[in-house]
Amino acid sequence: MEICGSLDTAPAAPLSANRRNSAKRATQCAPRRYARCSTPAPRAGAHELTLTAMLVFLHMHKCAGTYVVEAAQMSRFKLPARHVNGYLVNDDGSPLMWSWLTFEQISSVIEAQRKDGVEFLAIEWDFAPMAYFVRIENIKFFTVLRDPLARALSNFRYDKAYGWIERNLAFPDFIDDSGLYRANNYYVKKLSNVNCRGSVGDEHLAQAISALLSFEKVIDMDCCIVSEELKLLGISRAPDGLVNTFEARPDKDSVTKKDMLVSIGEARSFIERNAHDYALFHHFRAARPNFDLTE
Repeated sequence: MEICGSLDTAPAAPLSANRRNSAKRATQCAPRRYARCSTPAPRAGAHELTLTAMLVFLHMHKCAGTYVVEAAQMSRFKLPARHVNGYLVNDDGSPLMWSWLTFEQISSVIEAQRKDGVEFLAIEWDFAPMAYFVRIENIKFFTVLRDPLARALSNFRYDKAYGWIERNLAFPDFIDDSGLYRANNYYVKKLSNVNCRGSVGDEHLAQAISALLSFEKVIDMDCCIVSEELKLLGISRAPDGLVNTFEARPDKDSVTKKDMLVSIGEARSFIERNAHDYALFHHFRAARPNFDLTE
């Protein structure tokens, strides 16, 4: 695992992944239904890593997730036959909720995908206990993180640009725990399986750190070149760059820069409320553990 960078808490520029499946946005804890996506044919020669290991990408919202999935597709990794942005969906189009499954059910799902030749899948809308996954052989987890404030600001601006929230909604009112990606301490809640409206303590932080220590790679998108880090996982091709979807949106002029502003006081308040996420983020920045798949 590798994560690079300093301990600077200043928010990074709101650079976000180019989400092509915008209709998947959920604003409540309960999942919504998504359209089905097809997967391109597998590449001619599978990277040697995937001969023995399935790559599982834990997609943190507004952390280059769609960019990573598109890179895997461009590199001809085989994704699930029925998926949305790499995420497994049920027969009715609803997302597979891993947190609702037992270990036996999770093991069965993974094995079925493996038999189908799947080499890459993403987990986005929730997460199951990492203790379940570590019992399954030949799956390799990785994820991308960024400064928690930068991530939340990117989500806030993205939702405004696409009309998911009212244009006059203030940033503090956006981070209201109404959905996991709008929750305080989003990273810790997701990794420790805490409900979006739940509270977190030091025990949840410890559980989240323990989960990430089981990952093969943790990429810090604020400090690393994501495409170069993906190459170490066998994902050899990637889109030209991370695209700021607010800038790319044709009717972006309907949402002004004033609508996107967040005060210094609001930013400071967010950092205080999200102390556990910052502790998690800086734990990996400071430690820089090195357990790459390539070693």
